Amino acid sequence: MTIRSFVYLLFLPTLAIWIVALVAACDASPEGARQQKLNAEEQTFVFHTPAARTYDMTRELLGEKGFTLPPGPPVMDRDIATDWVPGGLGGKRFLVRFIRVEPSSYLVHLVSQSRDQNDKIYGRLRWTDLEWELIQRAEPARALGIAKAANHRADQVHQRNMRRSR
Repeated sequence: MTIRSFVYLLFLPTLAIWIVALVAACDASPEGARQQKLNAEEQTFVFHTPAARTYDMTRELLGEKGFTLPPGPPVMDRDIATDWVPGGLGGKRFLVRFIRVEPSSYLVHLVSQSRDQNDKIYGRLRWTDLEWELIQRAEPARALGIAKAANHRADQVHQRNMRRSR
């Protein structure tokens, strides 16, 4: 065994301990547990409302942020792009993708793209906060159920922490 292998062997358990500590810290605070539950739900939220209605709400939501999405019905499994809006180095736009899960259900991903002055795209970022806003508009009863479940989880973590501190 070389010295390099030995150092790696010593480093791996330390890395594993740090990862476990970070995950535990997120679940140890009520707000961390709540946010973790919301993130998990919004990442995989399947819409059941008519896609054309959700698309109109998406156009409205992005319009409030200054982006113009073409009128539509949505095209499933293809990116639909807003117009570029000047800002930053060269501009920003959103790509909207309706992803068919079943014949009458779908996911919606909202991804921003940034470009430089030479029109070269240098960044892509999925905006789950906007997706959560869309979920709340399109299916408010289900969004409320998710928020209640997240709050319940946060309450459980808070109660567990209170018992530990006694």
